[in-house]
Amino acid sequence: MHVIEMAKNRRSIRRFKEDIVSDDLLGKIVDAARWAPSGDNQQPWLFIIVKDVALKERMQWFLCDRALKYFESDDGRKELEKHGQDAHRRWVEAVGSKRYQEHVRKAPILVATFGDIKSPYYVHDCCAATENLILATEALGLGSC
Repeated sequence: MHVIEMAKNRRSIRRFKEDIVSDDLLGKIVDAARWAPSGDNQQPWLFIIVKDVALKERMQWFLCDRALKYFESDDGRKELEKHGQDAHRRWVEAVGSKRYQEHVRKAPILVATFGDIKSPYYVHDCCAATENLILATEALGLGSC
């Protein structure tokens, strides 16, 4: 499959099947991420595969907590103002519900990408690696978000 065709069909999936993903497929997905370009070839990333239900629940809680903190910040309020007067209230209510980021909790597997902040390029490099991971997931017939 050509990359252009693959990218054209890629979409974010938030409802996952309960199927087991083999370690072989997970290895291929993480390898695709590892082969991403990085500044000075520093490869400032670490990938952690999460299958534990309790840990996925904690990760969902963490994302909700960070979102609420952002929405309460000056930058967050300014960003939400662009979406109308009720945007702040609607987003805070959405984050407060158990539905916000629930795909994180419900996904059978999470791959968390961590970057080494000592690298001046870690944000860009980890984004490139994560994009490779997402595209490889699609190419292997799996869904991701």
